[in-house]
Amino acid sequence: MFTPFFYKLKEKKVPVSINEWMILMEALDKRLIHNMSDFYYLARAILVKSETHFDQYDVAFQEYF
Repeated sequence: MFTPFFYKLKEKKVPVSINEWMILMEALDKRLIHNMSDFYYLARAILVKSETHFDQYDVAFQEYF
């Protein structure tokens, strides 16, 4: 379901690894995310390694969702 979001992040040059992506999928599986705001912040915390990539993450998130 969220695989196109992974590729959107890659397209926007956010260096996301498969390991980080799987951690996010595990969080989804454990139902730790209850709304879009939770998803936004948890995904950003897990997937973005550096503050320099926050803007690219925001653009990818906005375009995908």
